[in-house]
Amino acid sequence: MIQTSSRALLTVGRAVGVLLAAEAATFLLAALTHLGVGIPLRFGVLHEPRIVDATVVEGLCALLLATAAYAVLTHRAWAWLAATVAHGFAIAGVLVGILALAAGLGPTTTTNTIYHRTILLVLVVGLALLRTPAVKARWGGADSNQSTQYPARDLLRPDRIYSDVGPRQRQAPYAGEPA
Repeated sequence: MIQTSSRALLTVGRAVGVLLAAEAATFLLAALTHLGVGIPLRFGVLHEPRIVDATVVEGLCALLLATAAYAVLTHRAWAWLAATVAHGFAIAGVLVGILALAAGLGPTTTTNTIYHRTILLVLVVGLALLRTPAVKARWGGADSNQSTQYPARDLLRPDRIYSDVGPRQRQAPYAGEPA
């Protein structure tokens, strides 16, 4: 078992939460630009072609990533699952967007191409970060040292995760589960 201090786990949690929030913000901006909204910048206004399908996918990515950021930053029991699902969905969405534009199914810009490639890299790195032992230990990822006999039930059991807030208390076991 990996020994990690509570302070280090809290720092990892904040870093993951900030990464998720930043990813959500970029997807929200991308969704707005694909609605035809210009985003003012210091050097000009960011415009993208109006693509409704891209707006829907980017909006869903923003929603899932923002929900995961909330879960991570507020120490919810389902944080690791939410962050993993959000990253997986966003990676799939970006890949669909890249393939659709490569097939000529919509207008594209250099900015859009750069964004797709950059956010894909960030999302893949984020997903890899979620697979590290420190992050799994923080939220009880799939391969952590938590009980896997009742994995779905464990998502709802705050005593089954590492928490930096208050002492851990063991609740009564489920029927048939060892005490």
